[in-house]
Amino acid sequence: MAENYVGMGIISSNAGAGTIGFLGLMNTFVPLELVSKIVDWNRKRNNLEFDDELEEKLLGEELSEYWEADTIVGKLDSICDTFFVGVGTLAKSAKNLEAVEGEFLNYLQFNLTDFMSRMLAEGYSSNKTIKAIHKGLEIVLEANEQKLATKNKDGKVTKPKGFIPPEQKLEKMLKELKEEAEIPPHMQPRGM
Repeated sequence: MAENYVGMGIISSNAGAGTIGFLGLMNTFVPLELVSKIVDWNRKRNNLEFDDELEEKLLGEELSEYWEADTIVGKLDSICDTFFVGVGTLAKSAKNLEAVEGEFLNYLQFNLTDFMSRMLAEGYSSNKTIKAIHKGLEIVLEANEQKLATKNKDGKVTKPKGFIPPEQKLEKMLKELKEEAEIPPHMQPRGM
């Protein structure tokens, strides 16, 4: 199933009623320190000006890449990229939370549900899947730190010559995470 979300009006002035909301998803999947780092990444590249059309294109590309990916690593990379771009979009449109609500949010929730199902089928627990997204975001941020402050004609931040994509580190992290022992909830230490 290949979806193309580019140009579908995913940035909506109408927030989707009855949804968990992008902030709720961020709270679950994006650690606060990474939100700050992603905003700083945009700030360092003078990339905090909101352009409705460009943000819709960037978000649509990331959502579409999920369905183009044919491996769990590719899908994780896409989920992390989607959150990365979504946090940046939110930072750029601080006055307009609706930029990351509506149709974009519906598509992101759909992709996340599919990803969670695929991870469970691969033998990862829900906790490990969330941990994979947290660690994956760190790896994607590290890869994006290589990017320059310049933009191409389409307004996207450019990759330098010799850019090292995150997929190899994501694959290694997933393998290590799968092998990591998981402590059952009833055996985990309780806070005082």
